[in-house]
Amino acid sequence: MVKSIVLGTGRSGLAVAGFLLDQGHTVMMSDRSSESDVKASAQWPEFEALQRQYGEKLEWALGGHPPEILQGCEQLVISPGVPIHAPFIQEALQRGVKVTGEMELAFVRSPKPVIAVTGTNGKSTTCSVLGEMLDEQGIVGGNIGTPLLHQVQHLSPQVEWVVAEVSSFQLATVHTFRPRIGILTNISPDHLDHHKTLEEYRSAKSRMFAQMDENDTAIFCWDDQQAREMMEEALSGTLPEWFDGFPKPARKGTPKIRCYSVEEKVENGVSFTIDENACRWVTRYVEGVAEKLFPWDFDSLPGKAMMSNGLAAITAALEIGLPLEKIQSGLRRFHPLHYRM
Repeated sequence: MVKSIVLGTGRSGLAVAGFLLDQGHTVMMSDRSSESDVKASAQWPEFEALQRQYGEKLEWALGGHPPEILQGCEQLVISPGVPIHAPFIQEALQRGVKVTGEMELAFVRSPKPVIAVTGTNGKSTTCSVLGEMLDEQGIVGGNIGTPLLHQVQHLSPQVEWVVAEVSSFQLATVHTFRPRIGILTNISPDHLDHHKTLEEYRSAKSRMFAQMDENDTAIFCWDDQQAREMMEEALSGTLPEWFDGFPKPARKGTPKIRCYSVEEKVENGVSFTIDENACRWVTRYVEGVAEKLFPWDFDSLPGKAMMSNGLAAITAALEIGLPLEKIQSGLRRFHPLHYRM
């Protein structure tokens, strides 16, 4: 029987624990919080329910993560907030324990293909716009809120696509994660208290594309220099490697590359043209041929940043064959998210 350790007793940790227990694992949940703090948390009733259902198959270790609990452990599932450099994580890697996260488990479990969005800014808006475009054909989860692992286990029959907002923290622990469509909105210095350097942060983001091949599509924002550089790396097969204990980028084949830009025309991508009446048109360029799709008249996506997020969603929607009517309808239904710039 596989012994798995789950770090963190929050929503994501409990979703992981429930999933692994269903798969026949024995699970130890480990948290730095004290027993009294965990019992006072909103998640405690859910933990008690799992304990009643699975009995001695579910254990817990509170007040820290002593190295001795790694004895006999085959898999360590960490929450996104735990840095890969933490001594306990490094100890697990040195012992040959597989270190992974909820996003990897959700991907493996998902019965439907994944559209994944990462980047420093614009992830949530891009995912939300895509969700509106897909309507009942898609779900939106991941870093945006509800644990994706829970969602993919309860898909309605109408769902055809899983849209996942993916942070660098979540990408740091993936092994086989390979979205059918992967979008990079931009990269700027962020989370450098978690990642040691900007290069490490960038390398974590690049894991979005590390397993892709010719059956997949990688979409990049042409207006962001770091995104353009990663596009070149994806094309040439020179994506950076990650830490020991995690797979190196697989060169099975080159993914289809698409770009989008609010500033200029792009080859094999989506941008804008202005007609003789000063009307802005969403335009797709394929092999030098321009195709005007529809006018841009979506008041809920004002300004360059929001327009860029809209174009990212449009580019993905076109790749999966959504009709233009559904794309425009989704853009009109979208409302700006709270607490977003």
